[in-house]
Amino acid sequence: MLPLAGVILLSLGTSYLQATRYANIAFDAELAENARAMAGQVINDHGRWRLASPQLSATAFEQPMRDQVLFLMTHENGQVIGGDKRLAQSYLSNTYPAFEDRVIDDNPMRMVTVKIPVRSTKPSPSEAFILIQMAETLNERQVLTQQILINTLVHQLALALLMLLFVWWGVTRGLRPLERLGDAIAAQSPGELHPVDETNVPQEVLPLTKTINTLMTNLKGYIEIQKRFTANTAHQLRTPLAGLQTQLEVACRQTTLGDTQHALAQMQVSLDQTIHLTQQLLSLAKAEPRPLASLTMTPVNLTDMLKNVVESFIQRAGHKQIDLGYEGPDEALMIEGVEDALQEMVVNLVDNALHYTPEGGQVTVTLSQHPEVTIGVEDTGPGIPAAEREQVFERFYRLHSSDTPGSGLGLAIVHEIAQTHHAQVTITDGENNVGTKVTVTFEDKF
Repeated sequence: MLPLAGVILLSLGTSYLQATRYANIAFDAELAENARAMAGQVINDHGRWRLASPQLSATAFEQPMRDQVLFLMTHENGQVIGGDKRLAQSYLSNTYPAFEDRVIDDNPMRMVTVKIPVRSTKPSPSEAFILIQMAETLNERQVLTQQILINTLVHQLALALLMLLFVWWGVTRGLRPLERLGDAIAAQSPGELHPVDETNVPQEVLPLTKTINTLMTNLKGYIEIQKRFTANTAHQLRTPLAGLQTQLEVACRQTTLGDTQHALAQMQVSLDQTIHLTQQLLSLAKAEPRPLASLTMTPVNLTDMLKNVVESFIQRAGHKQIDLGYEGPDEALMIEGVEDALQEMVVNLVDNALHYTPEGGQVTVTLSQHPEVTIGVEDTGPGIPAAEREQVFERFYRLHSSDTPGSGLGLAIVHEIAQTHHAQVTITDGENNVGTKVTVTFEDKF
């Protein structure tokens, strides 16, 4: 309404100026015509010009309740023929009729001067001209201007009201889809988010609806991740924690130092397994494809990263007398990725290999770039049967033939991180069909 009010005020100002202009044109034309008509009231009486009717005076044109009209007739030789001498003044105009604004007795007036040629025959034929000046007050002009202004204002207000009605109707109708969209979003359950129906959405609102649906899909993914993490944590930690509680109760009932130490040693083993499982669960939560995809990819030096991981496991490999080594280029090999996630992937591969490789075995970490960037971890462990090589990427899956304790999460974490980096994970037999080789192949390099 504020911009509309400004437009109305501007329109009224323009209308007032236009009304004043056109009123002046009409009244000026009438005033000039009346002045010319006055020429018929002048006669030549033996060489002297005078008014034909002695009753014609300066106030003869006054009209009650209307404008006051004054006139003055002057011969070219300066003789005043008749009228109100207050109008007298010298004129230098080159064109007639000539108009001007005057103030007489504090009354603003509009005056016209016309030049009328006249011809006399007495005492001798001659030609001359007289100046007729006529002035009138501005009452009728102002009344007409006000009437035009009032009519314009009424029309403008009616138009503004009509415009407001149309705007109100249009905006209300136009916002109705947004209201329905708001109701649809408000009706969503925090635990069950679904895309908003785009069937009857107007074209103007469609980009907003698509953005909201994208947000809903992302939020639904994050909620599912949290649900899976909560379910996995509750399911996996319940058993070891219950075992720890049982072992603690057994330790408390022992009466000899040897039995107590044995019970505490069993508790230590269970605690280590629980800590490892907890770390794996946290790593799995971090490795979910959706949150990783939202992270910023940066150039990662795989050469340095693999060497650092191998070096961090040297002491553990030494305890089991496992030959742990790195084979690959010494120069930097770069790819685009999330460095922490890629390191977590390699750590899980090496940890898995060391965990299942018996004492005196061998674990080799390799890096190559022909034709594609490839990370490989090969061990001399018991191997993975071909029938189970797809299933080991599932969470908490354990080999049927394995007696070695584990969480069944290592390769699942590797698979999740590889998916985020558009990499393929494959499992094959090791060299000479001994052990297992896990290979991660990246589609693009930096």
